[in-house]
Amino acid sequence: MIPPSTTISHEGRRLRRILLWAGGLVVALNLVVFIVGSSSTGGSVSGPSGSSYATTPHGSAALAGTLERLGADVIRSRTSLDETALTSDMTLAAIEVGEAGYTATELNVLDAFVWDGGRLVVVGPTSLVDHLVTGASTWRTAGSNEAEFTRSSGVDTVLLSTFGSFRRTSSDEPLLVGPDGEVVAVMRDVGRGTIVWVADGEPFRNRGIGRGDNGAAAVALLGSGRTVVFDEFRHGYVDEAGLWGTLPSPVRTTLLLGCVVALLAMISYGRRFGPPYDVTRRLGPSRGEYFRAMAGLLQRAGAVSDAVGVLRSEARRLLVRRGGEGADLTPTASAAGLATSEIEAILGSGTTADDLLAVDHAIATLTKERQ
Repeated sequence: MIPPSTTISHEGRRLRRILLWAGGLVVALNLVVFIVGSSSTGGSVSGPSGSSYATTPHGSAALAGTLERLGADVIRSRTSLDETALTSDMTLAAIEVGEAGYTATELNVLDAFVWDGGRLVVVGPTSLVDHLVTGASTWRTAGSNEAEFTRSSGVDTVLLSTFGSFRRTSSDEPLLVGPDGEVVAVMRDVGRGTIVWVADGEPFRNRGIGRGDNGAAAVALLGSGRTVVFDEFRHGYVDEAGLWGTLPSPVRTTLLLGCVVALLAMISYGRRFGPPYDVTRRLGPSRGEYFRAMAGLLQRAGAVSDAVGVLRSEARRLLVRRGGEGADLTPTASAAGLATSEIEAILGSGTTADDLLAVDHAIATLTKERQ
């Protein structure tokens, strides 16, 4: 059992318990959400949207499997682009990478890759294309529920999610166009290669690849007969990432929250910096000790007799109030519980330090302030 801390008050200990319970509740809720989420996915592999590892509805594992069944070489790159061996017969698929950062070296590698004949397919909103070409089209949220190829591709209708289209510039050629003229995919020849930018990622997702001709459309956009490299480094997958990197994001979050709660618990139950509070209240010196000190000071100052006279008058006044005017003070003092030495000090005429202490002790008894 953890002993109670002596460094905070009762209110502080109550607040500490509330904070610790709140932290534990947050961790517990996170675990419940993770367990429920894992059971509801039916054993699917979670991961970021667009990842070729993820088998959840927004992943692209089905696309990678389709390419492999068609005989295409599939590479899941888990290194930065400047460490990836890209050749002109490859297609680099940057699917829903968002605003993931690319270094200047990686952008130079991408530019050289495309100019040498490589194919870059970018899916979803991102600033990557703006870094590679000038006058790129602008992505916008308004989309279409279907589109068709502007070039002969053997693909009929491509079914979409109605989220995402382009405000096309004259430098880009429309590749997928909706029934009301919404441009959903554009392409641009750069050197001997091509950059394809798709606004709506539905044909590449697990949930959408089986709708209509979406699977064939995704394969056609990636280019037939080419090795497809999925940029998984942008989705957080890194070679030699260690145990921490292999844990699912909810598990990492739960572990971090648990560490924070444990740290707060240790800090709360540990002693604070500086002197601790006393468990019991510190009282001042006793009345007797105080008057002994005062008697010493008065004796050295030669004023003991004056002090005794003042206290003796007060003690006699208290006895008169108890016994009445004209009453014998000796029996009154005895009835009040005073000792013989105290009665002699009150009724006598001594002026020593002992007389001072005795009279003071008697006054404390008479006023019920004795400590």
